[in-house]
Amino acid sequence: MPKIILSVIFFLAIAVLSFSFSQKLIVEDFNTYVDDYGRQEPQLPKVVKLIEDLDYLSIYRLYKLQMVGSIEKKESSTTIAGLLTKHLEAFA
Repeated sequence: MPKIILSVIFFLAIAVLSFSFSQKLIVEDFNTYVDDYGRQEPQLPKVVKLIEDLDYLSIYRLYKLQMVGSIEKKESSTTIAGLLTKHLEAFA
């Protein structure tokens, strides 16, 4: 029984250390993106691409509504989180 408990603790420790992230670094990156987005002419490529994609979002939704109709399809992103995920996948 003690071997099982030690094994579980060991694997949990490995999982926590493997998937940990630096919250400070993430907040700094987020603030960098927000500051760059607020500039007159953004410099970061991800922000420039995001602004272009946001400009085309209304056109995309109009054509999607005309071609598919008002029935929502689950394979398309309709939430902000889904749209941002699709946007960032272009850089992966």
